[in-house]
Amino acid sequence: MIGSAPYHHSAPVAIARNSSTVSRDITNPSVTANNIQARSRQVIGSRAQISTRPTRWVPFGTGRYSAGTGAPRILEAISRCRPANQRPAGSARNRMPRPTQATATTPPTTIRMKNSSVGTAISTCSAAKPVSLKRPGCLGGAGTSGCSSTNVSSGSSMAPFWPNPRSATGDLGLPRVWCWGPRHAARAARGWRHPSNGARTEKENPMSLHQSLSRVPLRAARWSATHPWRAIGAWMAFVILAVGLAVAIPTKSTTDADYGVGDSGKAAALVRGAGMEALPTEDVLVRARAGAALDATAAKAAAEDVATKMRALPRVHEASVQLSPKGSAYLVDIQLARGTDNVDALQKVTDAAQKAHPDLRISQAGDVSLDNGVNDRVGEDLSSAEGISLPITLLLMLLAFGALIAAGIPVLIAASSVAATIGITAPLSHLVHAEPTVSSMIVLIGMAVGVDYSLFYLKREREERARGRSTVDAVEIAAQTSGHSIVLSGLAVVAAMTGLYVVGGATFNSLATGSILVVAIAVLGSITVLPALLARLGRWVDRPRLPLLWRLNRRIGQGGISKRLLGPVVRHPKAALGIGAAVVVALSLPTLGMKVHEGNLKTLPADIPQVQTFRAMSAAFPSQNEGADVVVKAPAGQQQQVRSELEQLAAAATRTRDFVPEDGQLVQVSRDGTVSVLHLRTAYADSDPRLDGAVQHLREDLVPANVHGSTAYVGGSAAESLDSADHLREYLPIVVGFVLLLTLLTMGASFRSPIVAGLSALLNLGSVGVAFGLMTLVFQHGWFAGALDFTSPGFVIDWLPMFVLVVLIGLSMDYQVFVLSRIREHVRSGLPSRLAVARGIQDTAGVVTSAAAVMVSVFAIFATLSMLEMKMMGVGLSAAILVDATLVRLVLLPAALILIGDRAWGRKDTAPAGERVTETEPAYQLV
Repeated sequence: MIGSAPYHHSAPVAIARNSSTVSRDITNPSVTANNIQARSRQVIGSRAQISTRPTRWVPFGTGRYSAGTGAPRILEAISRCRPANQRPAGSARNRMPRPTQATATTPPTTIRMKNSSVGTAISTCSAAKPVSLKRPGCLGGAGTSGCSSTNVSSGSSMAPFWPNPRSATGDLGLPRVWCWGPRHAARAARGWRHPSNGARTEKENPMSLHQSLSRVPLRAARWSATHPWRAIGAWMAFVILAVGLAVAIPTKSTTDADYGVGDSGKAAALVRGAGMEALPTEDVLVRARAGAALDATAAKAAAEDVATKMRALPRVHEASVQLSPKGSAYLVDIQLARGTDNVDALQKVTDAAQKAHPDLRISQAGDVSLDNGVNDRVGEDLSSAEGISLPITLLLMLLAFGALIAAGIPVLIAASSVAATIGITAPLSHLVHAEPTVSSMIVLIGMAVGVDYSLFYLKREREERARGRSTVDAVEIAAQTSGHSIVLSGLAVVAAMTGLYVVGGATFNSLATGSILVVAIAVLGSITVLPALLARLGRWVDRPRLPLLWRLNRRIGQGGISKRLLGPVVRHPKAALGIGAAVVVALSLPTLGMKVHEGNLKTLPADIPQVQTFRAMSAAFPSQNEGADVVVKAPAGQQQQVRSELEQLAAAATRTRDFVPEDGQLVQVSRDGTVSVLHLRTAYADSDPRLDGAVQHLREDLVPANVHGSTAYVGGSAAESLDSADHLREYLPIVVGFVLLLTLLTMGASFRSPIVAGLSALLNLGSVGVAFGLMTLVFQHGWFAGALDFTSPGFVIDWLPMFVLVVLIGLSMDYQVFVLSRIREHVRSGLPSRLAVARGIQDTAGVVTSAAAVMVSVFAIFATLSMLEMKMMGVGLSAAILVDATLVRLVLLPAALILIGDRAWGRKDTAPAGERVTETEPAYQLV
């Protein structure tokens, strides 16, 4: 029994961590008591903790042994020397080693149990003498019924080794020694390594299935930690250079030519090739004030005055005045020079006319002014989102860390990643034209993933420092674990986003480019500049602490809520899985009735002046409704025949009452006589559901019946909307299959488990179904329209389901990779599958909850913006992430993994189990 003597023990010394942490006690018989020195150690409670750098596992061989608890795959009950007076031999502050001496005795080993739920047993002393092993049978020899005592130190044929990881015993008895024959011992010495201080090397890291992938964050962290100022300076230079590019190089936005798909795209290409593109137009509407009758004389005079002044402007080709069919308004139609993108001069003339005629209502709208108005509103919404999201994100980080510096680091890295991406987008837009909403997407995704990645990394680094590791060690371990998960998650998001390139088109190409770029930059910042900041700040990262939030953070980090929620799931996994799946299916069912349509005037904010003018024009002038163009390609010699056929087609279309007669020349012919265009106007506004039927009737019935022997396409704004919806409907299954295939490949290659990969894909589909169902209920059926301040258009904007699909599948991988990696760490350390799942969920509860709160808050901010497509995206993504982080992570995932059991984690080990030998261990008494 140990008395009150100071710390003395045999070498190599046992390593004691927290109760659930790996320990070791390896005794080399060649080591004598005269040359033993104790390593440095730190006292935590009543146990001595050895603080060492992560080292490679030490191979076992003849002359070494390991004692075990019997718990499956838990590293064994290692001998521990406990101080009687609770005073360490070495200073806990400087951790300098102090020489010790020991005298050899052979008392029986006394086992002191600790944390029986995990199965970790701790003995009071360690053996430093050659161990005499008895076994009832020879592992590699002939079939004898018994074997004599074998001295391990003599180099005999027997070699004790680590217990079989797959042994299913659950008892906690005396330490075990597993004896393997020479063949198995040699194989074990080559392949197995022993953990020195709980840190895993690249080979044994459960997530390091691709060593090249695992080495990237580790090497980046090591270089950044040893060269912090270089890493920080390089990141700052990169961000400044990227922002400077945006200032020096203007962004090239998408044009109408970038959006063509289907027959309408082919028609537009023929028109552009023939030089017959329609000139940009602006319209000035003159009408009576609300509730008043129109003064026709004053209105006509005002319209003529506006037309006269417009003709005097430099870039105006023509200005004409027309009266509405019902005589309720006058319209000034202004044709501009091709390429005009500034109508400020025209707006000044309109404003002057309004001041000169206060009894009338005079307003302007057109192709250019509407685009400018929408872009201005998007910019305002973006500024508003940035101004709201940054303080909210910082507040959530304060709740997550309880310290100001730690809370500010993820926000700083995310904001710098967004700024760099927006800067790089400017020169890149000359290759892939930038969609007007791409900046909003960059902010939306960049702030979410940037904060999450930094949060994962920083949380793991703080966790390792709390275990007593040095700052550099903690950074390296965080790089091997969370850093690897960040790289894997980033690759998963990028892989999902590449599915948008399959669809094609300006919108998806631009959004895919911006999203992939911001995710890649966020990953780069998380594995380079973040380790540098952590290495430089050290323990100052937890300063200044906010007392109330710090205490709250300590409580949240214990995962008490998750334990209470997980309890019923662990006890009744079948019921939990059934109830959770029923909820997901119920929320997904409305997806079956989803209607998609291209965005139109009805989906634009009603408080934009140009939108108000366009809506009034559509009501007063039906001829200003959506147009349909019939484009015919034929030899020049058939020009007269084609003209005659197109005139007959116009008459037939007018008789259907789906189209109205077009003022002016019906048929236009190119200069070379090979392209002819018939302009038709529909009787319906762009939001009218009858519009698609009219275009289909024209394309499938009227054109084939009247145009013969020539290539004809139906284009125009009405046909473009229909073709866009058909294109997305056609490619949606392809994109779903492509993204799911990449998800399966990524998860399967990372976890080496098709079951885990298939489960991840299935859960991702569930989250996507929930998002689609809620978008249908809210925006198609008008749920919560008053609370969200919008008018339901009766459909979902066509490009959003595709985009939400790939974003959700990518972002949900964040949580799944992080949670599954922690669960697998516990599985590989020896915990039973049920307990490993519960421990993994509890360990990641705090960080995943904080990350989900950031994502939900950022996405919810977009639900408050005025642009309806931003609202749809914000509602869909925030609701789906909330469901994914709660119902999926706390119910469906653990229930499914518990029911699947060990089969989820790949094939079983085929190494021989060996046999247990229990006997008195020689040991040294501490003096």
